[in-house]
Amino acid sequence: MDADYRELLQRRFLGNLPQCDADKRVSLAEAIADHIRPGQKIHMAHTNSRPYGLMHEIIRQYWQKDPQFEIAMLSFADSCVALFLGGMLKKVVTTLVGDLWPSPSPNPFVNEAWLSGAVEIEHWSILSYAERLLAGALRLPFLVTRSMVGTTMAADNQAAGTFQEIDDPFGSKDKVGLVSAYRPDISLIHVAACDCAGNAIITAPLGESALGPYAAKEGVILSTDAIVSTDYLRRNNHLVKIPASIVKAVVELPMGSHPRGVTNVGVPELTQYAEDYQYMYEVNWAARRGKEALIEWIDEWILSCETHDAFIEKLGAERVKRLRGKAQANVWFEETLSAATGELGENDRHGELPVGADSFLGSEMMLVAAARKQAELVRELKLKNILAGVGAANLSAWLASHKLQDTGHAVQIMAEVGYYGYEPRPGDPYIFNFKNTPTCIMTSDILNILGQMVPNGMNLGSLGAAQVDRLANFNSTCIPGKMHLLGSGGGNDVATNSKAVVVTAYLGKGKFKENVDYITSPGTNVRCVATDYGIFEKPPGEEELVLTTYYTSGPTGFANAEEAVAKIRSHVGWDLVVSQHLTAMEAPSQEELYILRLYDPFKQFLR
Repeated sequence: MDADYRELLQRRFLGNLPQCDADKRVSLAEAIADHIRPGQKIHMAHTNSRPYGLMHEIIRQYWQKDPQFEIAMLSFADSCVALFLGGMLKKVVTTLVGDLWPSPSPNPFVNEAWLSGAVEIEHWSILSYAERLLAGALRLPFLVTRSMVGTTMAADNQAAGTFQEIDDPFGSKDKVGLVSAYRPDISLIHVAACDCAGNAIITAPLGESALGPYAAKEGVILSTDAIVSTDYLRRNNHLVKIPASIVKAVVELPMGSHPRGVTNVGVPELTQYAEDYQYMYEVNWAARRGKEALIEWIDEWILSCETHDAFIEKLGAERVKRLRGKAQANVWFEETLSAATGELGENDRHGELPVGADSFLGSEMMLVAAARKQAELVRELKLKNILAGVGAANLSAWLASHKLQDTGHAVQIMAEVGYYGYEPRPGDPYIFNFKNTPTCIMTSDILNILGQMVPNGMNLGSLGAAQVDRLANFNSTCIPGKMHLLGSGGGNDVATNSKAVVVTAYLGKGKFKENVDYITSPGTNVRCVATDYGIFEKPPGEEELVLTTYYTSGPTGFANAEEAVAKIRSHVGWDLVVSQHLTAMEAPSQEELYILRLYDPFKQFLR
């Protein structure tokens, strides 16, 4: 080789690869003070983690200053209520807002802000929300969706100019939706690791991944559990999702996702920690005790912690150690054994595993009935997947998977943030608990699970509902002018796009109405509604729910069909149609009950 070529080859290419460029590390307070301003549209990313450390600093700096923020976040829960109480919000763009742990429920201060008009809540389904961010990231004005069509959400957002329903221009005779692009001013995200310039790893499941950061007009404020070398990122470049070029500031913030967690899937040498259920429960309980109690909690855990280090010190070394331990894959076995001894859970309930099948709860009967129907539909329709929604409905899907395995029918359980083929671990019924993550066959993201897997003709949806009507439309969002419930989450996407859907809902005249007060999800694909008193079904081609099954034992069992029909009819707000082949369902078996109880020993749903 020519000497000049050799010299250039050695000088340019044989040295070490360049490290990160400009060091963007700043303090937490500086990052918020320098890049957050009143009136901004702020996106807070929802991956396997959340940017709660960054959010809490916003709360400290803007408490009661009326900054009129518009904040987009996939779900507002836990300490997000401080944004409402602290007078910081003009509008939220979301799929779900309320309390999620120990069970999904409305939050009184969200409800108050919504009813008074102080805060506008713009509702989307999870997939349509992600599609709006994707359109923003691609710099497109809109994207096409199948979700939300025909719902109250669609009507509301069409009136706001962010959604349109149109006929398929290519002649399928179907209606499709157009979602407008969402481009926040700035995006906040917490990641497992990054270098000093902001090239960042997002560990699985990815949730919405980096759609928000790419859509943001001004860039990204990034907090991280660990600063690593650029060489480390090159060795793990399949996990790097954010380039430094779009990052404005990097904040080193160990446990910056707390009370949510961070996984280390794919990079076991990185740290991980599980959700802090105790913290989540305490803020939700404070909200139920009234404004004074909630302000006291916010002051203690957010406002008076002047730095993130002070907050971690307040948590204490033992609590941090416990959260890291709870993220380990094999800890579920010991936790379940402890629950069986009556240990006090983080929802202030003692663990309990009742013996025998002679006595059981109405909720247990409902979930067993739903699981039996799910197993029937999976076999009948030759389905391959079940998307289990947050709440009690996931327990029925988990039980159905056992019943299907027992008959040699393989089925994979999915969850919207990116779980595929997971095997739920006992002891903790929260769908995204960290013991479930390592059991996944595949981890991906919202667009894959809700956008590709659910509509593929092989999925059964298992969903819960607050209200159901005679056409099987259901509501989980609000009762206009009276109460804000939660929102769609992924429910609309699953209901709209699954081959078949099974809904679980407690029976009641205010809950089973001629027409629901708000259509969150259409009833088109609903095949069965399992309640605590009986089962309604809607055969293919039929529009109206028909009572097909009643129970013969337990607290909601009946001595005969006549008694069952009379009682159930009194709880339904329409002229109920009863099947000519009304059947009686036998009591749960001991094994069915024991599986449910092992999943939920602290009675989060079985009560």
